[in-house]
Amino acid sequence: MMTNRQLLSLLIPLVIIVFSGCGSPPPEAPCQIDELLLKESDLPGNNIFVSETPSIKGAPMRLGVERIGVAFGAPELFDGANHQIYRMVDEDAAFKAYQDVEEEDFSTKDYLEEWNLIPELSQIKTSASSQRMGCNLLIYTKAKECRLLALYGPYLVRFSIRLHDLQYTDVTPLIQEIDSRMTECLLPK
Repeated sequence: MMTNRQLLSLLIPLVIIVFSGCGSPPPEAPCQIDELLLKESDLPGNNIFVSETPSIKGAPMRLGVERIGVAFGAPELFDGANHQIYRMVDEDAAFKAYQDVEEEDFSTKDYLEEWNLIPELSQIKTSASSQRMGCNLLIYTKAKECRLLALYGPYLVRFSIRLHDLQYTDVTPLIQEIDSRMTECLLPK
């Protein structure tokens, strides 16, 4: 049989956990995360299609309290564009995730050179608190790829596109559409 002292020693940590807020639900999202994703109609060209429906699987990194992603392709293309959104518990957690992901996303592993911000993309202004854009060439296929990593409040946004038949100028309206949706989401209601 347990003594009062033993029982008290078991209850104190439990009380501390309960009253410390551990396990409390995350703050309410400012908007529906799936409404922030690009749609098929946002992409240029007639042959683009959703190759992976929006889901948690489309956002493979296990980050945040909510995540979603979508992949787009074209006939005979395995790759095309990927758009992923991760909602963190707060802006501090989002910034930490941004720093970690930036190093990985803009690594030169599998690419010919350092990631460069080309003139066509350098003119884009977004409302992101932090962002990095760049383009590079894949070692194996020499395919041109451009990426965006951006931080909007508690949201971390990742976007990549392999250009194939597209031009760098085709990327600008996509980034502007992402920025527009994220900005509208965070406007005071």
